[in-house]
Amino acid sequence: MKKPIVTFLLTLLLLFLSCDDKTKNEVISDNNSYESSISNNTQFLENDGIKLLFPENFKRYSSAEYEVILKTLTKGKILDLEEKRLRHLRNIDGNHYIYFDKASKSTILVNTIPYAPILRKNATSILADITRDLIEICKISKQDFSKVTGKYSETPKAQIFKSIHKVFDKGKKNPTRYLHKYYIAFPKDKNLIIDINTTLEFDFDKYLAKIKF
Repeated sequence: MKKPIVTFLLTLLLLFLSCDDKTKNEVISDNNSYESSISNNTQFLENDGIKLLFPENFKRYSSAEYEVILKTLTKGKILDLEEKRLRHLRNIDGNHYIYFDKASKSTILVNTIPYAPILRKNATSILADITRDLIEICKISKQDFSKVTGKYSETPKAQIFKSIHKVFDKGKKNPTRYLHKYYIAFPKDKNLIIDINTTLEFDFDKYLAKIKF
């Protein structure tokens, strides 16, 4: 995966990020699969021929609709930076999809880009990039975060890197949020990048296991 794209996609809704990194850049190799009951909220990425399952209540929004929502979530310099980042996501080579859950104020951003391998030997450096970008965002947003997990998985059909960070802001009504980041490479096809910012506790691995082309 090209580093400029990786770096720019690392953060979602900057107002939720943290300024106190209590984590180490350790990556766990994981080839486990998950099977259990999940929602049937099927979303179709029509420009890529992909079907994804999402947790209940996430609905598709256009960029214009989401920018209106974004203005209710943050303001000032942070809003300016996030709007600039979203414009970049729309303009990179590939397709961009936005999903939002009004009840929990949770967002899922999905980007598809041309295929590039995600290798086990590079997983630690990807996590280090994520941590470094979180620290940089601390200059603007003053919250605490800790790493929940960083894992690399590989199957005959895909290479997957994921990280989850827990973010805490004692000044908010719902102080705890979870930042999920997935980088998925489907050999000889394309890469899928999923960026989740949520107050909900769910195992998104279960949903990825149901992906269909």
